[in-house]
Amino acid sequence: MVTRLRYSDRVAGFTKLFGTIIHSTVWQEALHVKVVWITLLAMCGRRGVVEASIPGLAKAAGVSMAECQDALARLTSPDPFSRTEEHEGRRIEKIPGGWLILNYLKYRNRVDEDAQRIATAERVRKHRSKVTRPVTVTDGNAEKRQAEAEAEAEAEADPEYSPSKKKARTCVYSPEFLSFWAAYPKKKAKWDAFKAWKKESPPLDRCLISLEAQVLTESWTKDDGQFIPHPATWIRDHRWEDELPTKKPRGPNDFEILQAAAEKERAEERQAARAKQEEEW
Repeated sequence: MVTRLRYSDRVAGFTKLFGTIIHSTVWQEALHVKVVWITLLAMCGRRGVVEASIPGLAKAAGVSMAECQDALARLTSPDPFSRTEEHEGRRIEKIPGGWLILNYLKYRNRVDEDAQRIATAERVRKHRSKVTRPVTVTDGNAEKRQAEAEAEAEAEADPEYSPSKKKARTCVYSPEFLSFWAAYPKKKAKWDAFKAWKKESPPLDRCLISLEAQVLTESWTKDDGQFIPHPATWIRDHRWEDELPTKKPRGPNDFEILQAAAEKERAEERQAARAKQEEEW
């Protein structure tokens, strides 16, 4: 039985909630499942990660431990009737320290795409306002001129845009790729990386989780990141599928070993000098 409390008092935070949720299969679940699902959405960070324990989640949602465990079991199980075919309809996945909302970034970027379309329309308007002389447009080429104006405005918004590349670069980077690019430590060959991104279509959530672990590895940190692969290579090789590295106990390096040996040698020399002085006395 769900504890009858005001969930607005228990669940803090903000997330993008689409009205279409009432038509989803999760909305047909029992009340405690829906409450735990909304609580997970409210608790997650920008990458869809929820850091919590089962007792903590149950307390935040205002449900019993048994109801929380049942809800998590349903949300991690395949749903053959889900509108989203990715992950076999699963909503969440267990990760160390909590859960990952599998399609969080997809829905978060929907609003970002709308904002991008509005910004593009505004750039087109500003671009048109730069025209100082009237241009006669016939019905036959009106659609072509409209497409050219929009492409040119989008090209000017490209971070790598320059007037000499006006004809070559007319594509706007996708929000998912820009999230990956912001997290990747080596900013090299952005256009090449974007082409690889479009071809391979990697899962953004997996990429970000893998990068968080890989940037801490010795091969990526030594020599100022000299051995970090180019982002396009990382994408083409599906490096997000690599096993996440585990922390190993750090042993002494060569400098520390030499330093210890030198200190030992100096101690032995001091001891020998004292012994010789005592013999002379």
